[in-house]
Amino acid sequence: MKFSFPREWCIEMAREENGYPVSAGTLDSISTKNDASMSCAVEDVDNMRVAFGRFIQMIRRKRGYSHEQLADNADVDVVELKNIEKSSSCFPAPRTVYQLAKIFNLDSKKLLQLAGLTKKRDVEIENGALAFAANSESIGSLTPEEVEILETFVAVLAEKR
Repeated sequence: MKFSFPREWCIEMAREENGYPVSAGTLDSISTKNDASMSCAVEDVDNMRVAFGRFIQMIRRKRGYSHEQLADNADVDVVELKNIEKSSSCFPAPRTVYQLAKIFNLDSKKLLQLAGLTKKRDVEIENGALAFAANSESIGSLTPEEVEILETFVAVLAEKR
């Protein structure tokens, strides 16, 4: 069974939470942005989202998924998935990040932070994301070095606290 809630209703419910944890993280940091920034609108580049896009692309490729296969398996929109991978200005939907965390067996709170969707920041994740983004390329086959960088970062994100 699949539920569909209007975006406006979700934003209103997140505002009513007033900073309290909501499911997999807090939506406080994105609930005050306009609707355009909730989708993949152009705004300042955020290093965490650069790392998030590269990470999703690399782990997708390492697992042998096409965009369409991953979108289908995760039950997310293929256009949003492609935008996540190619645009650092993309604010993915929290549900999308949660679904990707499930597919890749990662901690959803950490992945939400990497996507720039939470207020609270874990320094270890930020440092790992910056190192990952600085040392990874987004085209071609994964090099042995990229595989090592990816696996190191996956270990940080998969670690349950």
